[in-house]
Amino acid sequence: MVNLAVFKGDWDEIKSDMSKIILVVDDSNVLRRLTVYFLEKAGYEVVQAKNGQDAINKAKEKTVDLVLIEQKMPNMDGLTLTKHLRELTSFQSVYILMMTGKSSIEMKDACKLAGVNRLLNKPFEYDYLIAVVKRLLDAKNIGLEMNATINMNGR
Repeated sequence: MVNLAVFKGDWDEIKSDMSKIILVVDDSNVLRRLTVYFLEKAGYEVVQAKNGQDAINKAKEKTVDLVLIEQKMPNMDGLTLTKHLRELTSFQSVYILMMTGKSSIEMKDACKLAGVNRLLNKPFEYDYLIAVVKRLLDAKNIGLEMNATINMNGR
């Protein structure tokens, strides 16, 4: 379960470039809306998807800078969704972050093979999520290559 603690950071310090768009994919309406709330408060535009197919449809309609995906979803899990997104030309250079409660070596390897850039272990605090998103998008802004190494420790 994601830590629902109040954001501990300073909103003025983390305010982001409002032009960045993040696709949040989670079948849990409550957790998806909470994640969207914190990302929007940090200054990002957020597109929501309630499942894998919804995410694919929205990915074809709108260009995004980063995708945040829940691994465990019915019908299409996060790994399968990642593979589908990576098949789209417009998603070759989009950062994909996977949220999971299962942080095994097998999961790490599966994420890497699917094209996930960063694994976020649950529970995590939203200030950490915002910091990771900001760091990845800032790196993309200055033209750094995507880091294919997955951090399993969450920190």
